[in-house]
Amino acid sequence: MPDKPPLWVRFTLFGVPSRRFALGCSALALAIGAGATWFVATSDRVNPERRLLVCLVISVTAAIAALGYLLAVRWADRHGGWN
Repeated sequence: MPDKPPLWVRFTLFGVPSRRFALGCSALALAIGAGATWFVATSDRVNPERRLLVCLVISVTAAIAALGYLLAVRWADRHGGWN
């Protein structure tokens, strides 16, 4: 019988049907973060004085989301959480 997942795993994997989908979400988070960072870095719509800060916030947020998915997948793998 699999262990009951902690709250952060249940929150991260809420509505995620499979391991493959979760890994896809992780890759998607990184791709969106990279695309948004590229857009901000090359766009004239963003104030040049705040461009670096906005890029850092976007990229760090995307990296944290991807890391959360990867850690939740690892927890589920180790504790038998996939059906």
